[in-house]
Amino acid sequence: MARVGLTIVPYEPEHRPGAVALFAAELWPSYTRDPARTCAALRAPGATSLVALDGGAVVGVVQVQSDGLIQAHLSTLVVARDHRRRGVGRVLLAEALRAAGGERMDLLSIADDFYASMTNRRFSGWRLTRADLGLQ
Repeated sequence: MARVGLTIVPYEPEHRPGAVALFAAELWPSYTRDPARTCAALRAPGATSLVALDGGAVVGVVQVQSDGLIQAHLSTLVVARDHRRRGVGRVLLAEALRAAGGERMDLLSIADDFYASMTNRRFSGWRLTRADLGLQ
């Protein structure tokens, strides 16, 4: 279960320093290179981005894109290392799907152990980058 005092709220610009710190801890340069761009991406049309707050500190971030009815796609999920294995990620996923709408959420991940701990069906997928497609 999530820790007592945990609050899930929509991402707002004042959460940017905490969110960027979480991305930096995971060595995700696409989210840390330009914090203003990251903030804009998390607030982009069609995106549902939520943060988990513990005593006002950002301890988790989730971002989902959805058609609002059937399909949702998980783009980002990160939880502070000292808050893992406490249900924060699961709560963020559930609240993001509820807020974004949809019957299901697809995702690509390298965190197999976390997702294997949930009831789900495993699929195989691919991620194409701009460089993979010959774009700059």
